[in-house]
Amino acid sequence: MKKIYKFIFVLLPLSILFSSCLDISRNIKLNKDGSGTEVMTIDLAHSFFQTINDLAALDTIKKKPNFDDNELTSKIKENLEENKIIKVNDVATKWNQDSSKTFIIDFSFKDISAVALAFDNGEISHTEKQSVTTMKEQDGKILFNYTLFSEVNNQDSSSAKLSEVIFGNKKYIMTIEFPYDVLSSNAKTTDGRKLTWEIPMNALTKTPTIEFNAELKK
Repeated sequence: MKKIYKFIFVLLPLSILFSSCLDISRNIKLNKDGSGTEVMTIDLAHSFFQTINDLAALDTIKKKPNFDDNELTSKIKENLEENKIIKVNDVATKWNQDSSKTFIIDFSFKDISAVALAFDNGEISHTEKQSVTTMKEQDGKILFNYTLFSEVNNQDSSSAKLSEVIFGNKKYIMTIEFPYDVLSSNAKTTDGRKLTWEIPMNALTKTPTIEFNAELKK
């Protein structure tokens, strides 16, 4: 699962052991030149922290992960800014009434490729396809495409079952506000120039390629 938020692995070093532990929400605003802003929200269920404590008590992990907010937010910022086109404005955390924890990452970016890079790990190998995002003019229209490549083909049956358990009924939600009027898309909902896609988190491990498309009026 190398392509699911590099900084999530800072937060979830033992993610394969956890059941239904996270929801991801992305709120993006794009400019005509491909730059923009994003606020990403990651909700960690209470079960994540409970499982960590249980494993530590059973001595099944060598070292209990450090949940110090300062260290975690610093690592998140460092990971996102590795590609040089993203600038992190703020990383905030908060505990919720149900004992879950929310991470809120606010950043700006210089190029539309950041929409994909923020979700990939930023590393390209000879065996992996890199997710891509484009917004270009064609036949008098603006075509937006975000192709997310997963690593489902690299998973054996055991890994696939674990992925099912990890993500359960959690969701990946992405909302993009475009600088153009929307003609058509494969988004779940449309609100003016805002499109929202919603997919189950476990779809990221089942489907080799996920496409987010929109046709915009120039």
